[in-house]
Amino acid sequence: MFVDKNIPYLAASPDGVVDDSTIVEIKCPISAESSLSPEDAIKNGKIKYLKIQNDEVVLKENSHYYYQVQGQLHITGRKKCIFSVYTSNWMTLIPVYKDDAFWLSKMEVKLKSGAEIQIPPQAYFCIRNLY
Repeated sequence: MFVDKNIPYLAASPDGVVDDSTIVEIKCPISAESSLSPEDAIKNGKIKYLKIQNDEVVLKENSHYYYQVQGQLHITGRKKCIFSVYTSNWMTLIPVYKDDAFWLSKMEVKLKSGAEIQIPPQAYFCIRNLY
């Protein structure tokens, strides 16, 4: 688990760490198990968090997994996530890159305000001291 250096009540636990610049996040959607390919799963509505863009499978920026990955990238200080989607019939590896503008405009302010309201001071003190 990684704890954010500037906001110590935020933490991330990616599924894997490749090196100093890359993490891994893995999803195994049961809904797409019968699909023959990621394109087939997207076309038939079995996976709603992916889309086809310029003939490539990409992670939708409005999906909760995109938010998860951007949070993991920010907190771990990595630049790239290999987002893997696996079923028994196929697997796809999707590169997702750190987007500081996305983090600042869509995530950081909301995470700070929500967490500061919900976490009692005693818990914040304990978390801070663990870091």
